[in-house]
Amino acid sequence: MEHEIFETIANFCNAKNYPLIYNRILLHKFYEDYKKVINDHTIKEGSDPTNDTLKGFKSTLLNDMTLTSNIKLAEDELKNYSKEEITKFERKQSTRAFWISVLSGVIASIIYTLLLIIFFYLGKNQISSWLNDLNSTASQETKKMEQ
Repeated sequence: MEHEIFETIANFCNAKNYPLIYNRILLHKFYEDYKKVINDHTIKEGSDPTNDTLKGFKSTLLNDMTLTSNIKLAEDELKNYSKEEITKFERKQSTRAFWISVLSGVIASIIYTLLLIIFFYLGKNQISSWLNDLNSTASQETKKMEQ
C-alpha cells in the first residue's frame, strides 16, 4: 500500500510537471494528515479505524483537489517564510551598513588629522620663515610710511 501512495503522488507531480521537491512535500503532507485523521477518528470513535475507513482516508487525501491545495499551501508557506527571512536580512544589513559608514567616517577624520599634523610638522621651518618674512615686510613698510 505504501508503494501505491508514493506512485499516486509521483504520477500527480509528473502530470503537473512539478519538480521532485513537490513530490517530497506532498508525501510528507500526506503522512502528516493521515496520522492526524487516524488519531482524530480514534479519539472520536474510541476504536481504531477499519480497513475500509483507512481506504476512504487515503482516497480523500490522495485526490487531485487535496494534492493541489496542499501544493498551494506549501507554496504560500515558503513565500511567507522567504519574505520574513529577506526582511530580517535587509534589516540586519541596513544596521550593519550604518555602522560601517560611521566607522569609515571616523577613520577618514583620523587619517586627515594625522596628515595635517605631519604636513605642519614637516613644514614648520618653512611656515615660520614665511611668517617671519611677513612680519619683517610689514614692519619695513610701516617704517617707510613713518619716514
